[in-house]
Amino acid sequence: MRAMRGGAVALLVLLLMAPAAARAQLDWASLPGSPTGEWRTLEVPGYRLHYPEPAELWARHLAARLPALRARVGTAVGWDAEDVVDVVLADPIAGPNGAAWPLLKRPRLVLLLTPPGASSPLGEYVDWPELLMVHEQTHLSHLLRPSRNPLVRMLRLPFGPLSLRAPRWTAEGYATVLEGRLTGSGRPSGALRAAVLRRWAQRGRLPSYAALSRDSRRYLGDAMAYLGGSAFLEWLDARVGEGGFDRLWRRLSARKVRSFAGAFRGVYGEPPEVLWDRFRAELGWQAVEVEKRLAGTLREGEPWLNRTWGTGRPAVSRDGDRLVVALSERDQPPRLAVYATTEDPDAARRREEERREQMARDPEDAPAVESGAPERKELATLELPGTTVEPSPRFLADGSVLFTRTRPDGDGRARADLFRWRPESGEVEMLTRHADVRAADPAPDGGWAVAVQSAWGQTRLVRVNLATGEVTPLMEGSIEVVVDAPRVSPDGERVAFLRHAGAGWELVVRELAGGAERVVATPAGAAVQDPAWSPHGDALLAVVEADGRLDVHTLALGEGEATAAQPVAITRTLGAALGPEPTPDGKALFFLALEPEGMQVRRIALEPKGATTAEAKPSSAGSETNPPSTGSDTKPSLGGSTVAAPPPPRALDAAELHPALPPPAGTPPPPLAFSEVPASRDYGFGRGKWSQLSGGSAGPGAASAETAVRGGDIVGRWELLAVAAVGTGGGARGGTLAGVWRGWPVELSAQAYHVREKPSDQREVAREAGGLFDLATDGVEIAGAWQRPLLDGRLGARLAFGEENLQPRHAAELTRRGALLEATAAKVLRRGRWRAGGELAFSGAAGTTGGESWDRRGARVELSLGRGRSGLEVTAARHELGGRPSAVDQLRVGGLPSTLLPPFAIANRIEVPALPPAALVGSAYEGQRVALILPQGPLQPFWERHRVERASGWSEWLSLAGLELELRLPPLPLFDLPAARLRVGAAYGLDEPYHGDVNGWAVLAWRP
Repeated sequence: MRAMRGGAVALLVLLLMAPAAARAQLDWASLPGSPTGEWRTLEVPGYRLHYPEPAELWARHLAARLPALRARVGTAVGWDAEDVVDVVLADPIAGPNGAAWPLLKRPRLVLLLTPPGASSPLGEYVDWPELLMVHEQTHLSHLLRPSRNPLVRMLRLPFGPLSLRAPRWTAEGYATVLEGRLTGSGRPSGALRAAVLRRWAQRGRLPSYAALSRDSRRYLGDAMAYLGGSAFLEWLDARVGEGGFDRLWRRLSARKVRSFAGAFRGVYGEPPEVLWDRFRAELGWQAVEVEKRLAGTLREGEPWLNRTWGTGRPAVSRDGDRLVVALSERDQPPRLAVYATTEDPDAARRREEERREQMARDPEDAPAVESGAPERKELATLELPGTTVEPSPRFLADGSVLFTRTRPDGDGRARADLFRWRPESGEVEMLTRHADVRAADPAPDGGWAVAVQSAWGQTRLVRVNLATGEVTPLMEGSIEVVVDAPRVSPDGERVAFLRHAGAGWELVVRELAGGAERVVATPAGAAVQDPAWSPHGDALLAVVEADGRLDVHTLALGEGEATAAQPVAITRTLGAALGPEPTPDGKALFFLALEPEGMQVRRIALEPKGATTAEAKPSSAGSETNPPSTGSDTKPSLGGSTVAAPPPPRALDAAELHPALPPPAGTPPPPLAFSEVPASRDYGFGRGKWSQLSGGSAGPGAASAETAVRGGDIVGRWELLAVAAVGTGGGARGGTLAGVWRGWPVELSAQAYHVREKPSDQREVAREAGGLFDLATDGVEIAGAWQRPLLDGRLGARLAFGEENLQPRHAAELTRRGALLEATAAKVLRRGRWRAGGELAFSGAAGTTGGESWDRRGARVELSLGRGRSGLEVTAARHELGGRPSAVDQLRVGGLPSTLLPPFAIANRIEVPALPPAALVGSAYEGQRVALILPQGPLQPFWERHRVERASGWSEWLSLAGLELELRLPPLPLFDLPAARLRVGAAYGLDEPYHGDVNGWAVLAWRP
């Protein structure tokens, strides 16, 4: 308990004030799996694993490796905490990820089970659970190192000095370095990291030091902390020799408090920004050297579609007339886009006419040099808000598009399913339901498809009937064997797919009828991804690593268990060529080119079979589009076409040109020693954790200070909150005890409270209600709540029953009993950078006070419109009170949120922090609010007004204008925190009796 004192508030402030990208991670890290259903706990030395029952196999697979893995990481880091780590396993977003929370004395991990595919930046691994755990355990062993300064230790902060002072690139870069060193795989060993760094350096687009940790405005800007940060740390390690990292971490945690720059300079001799610039210069030389050695041998094709962000693998229709890709943009939902593959015959004429008109108007002007791809108009688009997986669109035989997207199930877990989109009509049809299938490739007749089924860390190939949605397994699911990227052959009899069985990815061809398989030969140790069939099914195309670069190759299909022919390069690029898609006639190939602006779509022509190779024209990159072949006269077949083999480049020395090229293969680390794994046990109530919290509020005429003790389990199945408060003015004082159980689909809660309020103590009391609401209240509320997540929205309802004993200061004691029903519905619609949202909330209550019945009803409508990170929110609310209510049942406007009272007790209150408690009192209420969402800064300008109906009629409007920061967090069981609400702001009164008043407020309220 002492270790938590003061730490909870500091932790909450850090979470609330974190950058948007970090807060977004809380969406799944706060409650990574629904606490309903069957959960299990598994303990091995140093770890407690908590997970839903379907994750049992994944948990046991990981648990056997954990003790040896932690020892290996601790040895490499040079320090490790002795604390037991709580690990939550979940599959909430149907994608690979993990998060480490290096909280002193209570470290936590969240691991997401879905394995990455071959084309993922995380696709280079030996064993996915092992790689993921090495990276996240490195964060703990690295960042949990405590301060040796006595004063800092007395503060009992929740984070150590490295977490607080080391920049993000250091933490993520270091974990990525060890991910590579301790597994012999990972991003440092992969060709993709080298391709990104090489291409960015060739184009002079490596980030500045200030942008190295995070730059969400640029493509892959946030990933540079991993890619660039790890390469920079490797370079620094080579510069000073072994032990540099350990000296840096010891200086940062020393008795003498140092900044990161000061600690860094003491190890490496110069500031980090200076050495980063030196590293950029050396990497630039290496990248240009690669470019020089490849000069004259490049086959980069022609730009076909310019892009400024992410682009998925292209797919061409069966008639070759259309191409569909999945596109992503910054601050926009992903979308599918269809383009015509045929060139616009009038485009060149229009450009020439525009050029002539321009020169006629200004003969001294100089026409622009034509570069890049021509502008292309989208024939149809389909936005996919909220999806968490790659859509992988593929054309069906009838011209419709088969694609994947995720939708939340009843527990909020993203489930991947197949959909059909008809671009001509815009119709979208859901083909499967909660099938967890993705990366589907349809059969030639469009009646069925082969897809990857991925759930709880296990993958397998399945056959999907597109008419009925029926899913039939083609193999057993497995954690150790991962499958990816199936492609059905043109005759519908075979499927090519990628398989990972612990020794890298291999390309496999499987006979669908009998299940016989053979492995397609690729260079030993070379990465392979993105397979595609040639139009006639006599060869395969794939992205294969060669000399540390990723290019499209053609692979002949021989006889026997494995084919023997070596891959023949179709492309040779300076960055990486990915996602090949041949046209049905075999005359051209579309592919993705990695560039700092985003994934560009390029097209390369393939020569007709039997044609002689002519001298090629230079490409836009200054290389030859189709250089003459200097190799063998035998040319590979590609569905009736041949590919001109480019001449071999000068030798590329991986050791000399690292990190512009991946490092030479080293000696793999020894295998981990597996530990015996005991039987798991039922999670039950979990292991309770207790924390001390502080909160309170201060505003016009009222202030309260709260201290609390919170208890709960790590997945949020149960929670208890005990609060005591003292107050001044109209502030609440007293105590409350609340509890909640989330182990069932309906959340159950109960709260008992004793609260005293004295609005008459505020200086503004003469303006309105006097001592009407000076009350001592003893009460209890019992409630049930239900919520269902929707795609970019939610539905919810809460039914509460309450009973209160009210002791007015100047009246007889009253008993109030009643029920409160609240219902909400919210939805956000997105189109491009624009979004429109709405929330509708209803409330109804009925009960008796002192034997007299009353009823209340109200509604609130909130509409929002935004573009990018800016927006406008408009809210309107109305409440009415009927029956024979007592004076204390009247609607009251003004006052601050409080942790002490449950919803039943405050249902007649309209919180307005800028006004004192009970500033307006009446039997009906109306209010409106307009707020601006600014792209920079957390404060929102707002204008609002309020009025109430009294016996004499409606009051005059009371208007306010000001600035406010309001942040809400759901329960965060991983951090031992209940739900929290922070409001800070100031407002100027526009109407009497508060005209000219400037009031500020600050609120930190907890809610179980």
